[in-house]
Amino acid sequence: MAMQGDAFYLPLRGTGFAVEDVALIEIVIGPLRKTYPGDVLYDAENGLFLFPLTQEETGRQSGPVMGQARIKFKNAQGVVGTVFCAGDFQNSMVRTVL
Repeated sequence: MAMQGDAFYLPLRGTGFAVEDVALIEIVIGPLRKTYPGDVLYDAENGLFLFPLTQEETGRQSGPVMGQARIKFKNAQGVVGTVFCAGDFQNSMVRTVL
C-alpha cells in the first residue's frame, strides 16, 4: 500500500508476450498516462515494467486506483488491452513535497 506523497516505481508484470515484439505499451493509472518505451522502464532481470510515480502524482491519488494497459505489437495490426488494480493510496496528513 502506498501513501499520497510517496515517490517510487510501480512494478507491473507483463505476461504472455516477448518485450522484443512490442512496438508500444500505453499504461494509464488513474489520470496518468505513460508509455514504454518512454517514461516506463523495463527490468529484464525480473520481467517487470516500472511505472514511475512522483510525489506530486501520488499526492493526487486516493483510495483504490485502477489501471489499464494497451499493447501494440511490431508485426500485428491489433492492439491488446487489460485492466488491473494499480494500488490503494492512503491519505496523507502532509502535502509538502520533499
